[in-house]
Amino acid sequence: MRMVPIRLTGLHLCVVLIGSLLVGHASAQTTRVTGTTIDARTKEPLPFVTVGFVNSRVGTTSDAEGRFALDTYYATDSIRASSLGFEAVTKVVRKDRDQRIDLALEPIVASFQEVVIRRQDRNPAFEILDRVVANKPTNNREKLSTYSFDAYNKIEFDINNLSRKFVNNKLWKPFRFVFDNMDSTDVKPYLPIFISESLSEIHYRQQPRSKREVIRGTRQSGIQNQSISQLLGDMYQNVNVYDNFLVLFGKNFISPIADGGRMFYDYYLTDSTWVGSNWCYHLEFHPKRKNELAFDGEMWIADTAYAVKRIQAGFPEAINLNFVQGFWVDQEYEAVQPEVWMLVRDHLVVDLGVFRRKLQGFYGRRTALYKEFNINTPIDSAMFEGAEVVRIERDSASTTDDYWDFGRHEPLNQQEANIYEMIDSVQKCPGSARSWTL
Repeated sequence: MRMVPIRLTGLHLCVVLIGSLLVGHASAQTTRVTGTTIDARTKEPLPFVTVGFVNSRVGTTSDAEGRFALDTYYATDSIRASSLGFEAVTKVVRKDRDQRIDLALEPIVASFQEVVIRRQDRNPAFEILDRVVANKPTNNREKLSTYSFDAYNKIEFDINNLSRKFVNNKLWKPFRFVFDNMDSTDVKPYLPIFISESLSEIHYRQQPRSKREVIRGTRQSGIQNQSISQLLGDMYQNVNVYDNFLVLFGKNFISPIADGGRMFYDYYLTDSTWVGSNWCYHLEFHPKRKNELAFDGEMWIADTAYAVKRIQAGFPEAINLNFVQGFWVDQEYEAVQPEVWMLVRDHLVVDLGVFRRKLQGFYGRRTALYKEFNINTPIDSAMFEGAEVVRIERDSASTTDDYWDFGRHEPLNQQEANIYEMIDSVQKCPGSARSWTL
């Protein structure tokens, strides 16, 4: 895996400084609070008092003896106790520590007070965003001591923007059936010409930080072309939304949940709804300035954890990245264990204009699926020996159709299956010995 150096401009340094003030630490630990709830006047235990972290849904209820316990990664800076007939009481919490806090509640004296309704001046999206940023160390998988999972990667290349003149060229006469698979429903008509699949295991440890991939099976089929070979590496873009800067095609893009993201983005809270089993807030984000290395898109933030549940983002049209004419990413996350969020699906599409006349180009499509997570389970140190980050240990059965039908994390759609069928037909065609020059 090639590491790309990050060059920080003065603006980027400003983001980092703001981030250090907002987050305050780079790692997350459990905060545990125990104590009792009592009547402040009689000193008797108060049962069934609601106790929880302020601005959070992490909470509990005291037992019949007034005892309670809270244990979570998602602590805020204070807890509040409330019960019918008593004044609520709030106390400060020290994060990432075990502590005892006893809460004495005063009985309410009945009285009528003036109610004043004030206009809310602050953007409500900022309330959600601030909690997302504060919980980044907890929700980022890099906090874990170790993790392992199974990965399935699928890459497809399509030649796009095909004109009628190109399709009717007599050069393609022996392969006319190929164009039966052409799709004209997209912005640019395209023809799938290449597909690659792999099954692998990913292993990570924090101390010392190392990551290894063991490839168990690979399979590819399609038109062998020098341009495609050169572009395969560009499809493995690493998008970890919890990083402040996302390095894509050699450029440093600002993450929509960067610590100082408000300097670069406008945010809008547009909805709240269920996404799977999580109640989520729907936020839209757009760059403040044209030509900014930022994204256009939307994300769904899980309540309580304030973790990214799903994010869809792309490059604004004003960004010019040479041969990259468009980029879109769609990621989904799940809590694979309590308070452990992991990326489970990563889909990206790149519009690559690689020809000088820009008449034709490629769509590169990559889908990565992850499952079978092992969290904080010891990994044999032998796995991380040597400098080789990616190791190929193909299963002897990986060339068979049965291996892939069973091993894929999801079945191929009809169009993807047609690529294999199409290439098999091309190879059987009498003119297939000729090379294709795209």
